[in-house]
Amino acid sequence: EHARRLKGKAILDTLREEGMNIVFANHSYSHAGHNHYESFYHSPAKALADFLRIQDSLHFVEPIIRFPGNNSWVVSSRIRTTRSTRRLAKLMDSVGYNVMGWDVEWRFNQKNKPVQSAEEMARQVENAFHSNNSMVKNHVVLLTHDRMFSEPATRDSLAKMIALLQGEKGYVFRSANEYPALKKIDRRIIAMRK
Repeated sequence: EHARRLKGKAILDTLREEGMNIVFANHSYSHAGHNHYESFYHSPAKALADFLRIQDSLHFVEPIIRFPGNNSWVVSSRIRTTRSTRRLAKLMDSVGYNVMGWDVEWRFNQKNKPVQSAEEMARQVENAFHSNNSMVKNHVVLLTHDRMFSEPATRDSLAKMIALLQGEKGYVFRSANEYPALKKIDRRIIAMRK
């Protein structure tokens, strides 16, 4: 929905044409009916239609979905969801999507400012590795929100956190489509789903 209103499709097309190293994945058309999570997840068929609507509009290549406002997973035949999203997670899996959540979230406050500093986030990511509390051992999925980094004071926070983990600790960052637990899918099935 935002892709139309904010000329997002043109931005996506430009990024695709320029060969940017960015993975575009499905996060729903309406962002859970404009953040009405309970009613959105209550009807899995309607929620599926919402995800497919944006799929048809933006033509995502990667069969990866992240549920709005919910940390649900369906990877490698493992399901980790909340009660409210379990039926939708199973449905999305059955039509060929990987439902991907996160292991560590960089939270933001009401003014869209990061709650944790870059140093705190680096520690949280490292703790997730050492506690073996991630969905897949030795892999941590980090959720950040782009709006947190729009102000000059916080703009370089993500780069700082990445530099701390890469430089001092030797961690390697990969894109979501390289996550080892994703099921391998013929991408043409989703891209040509009409």
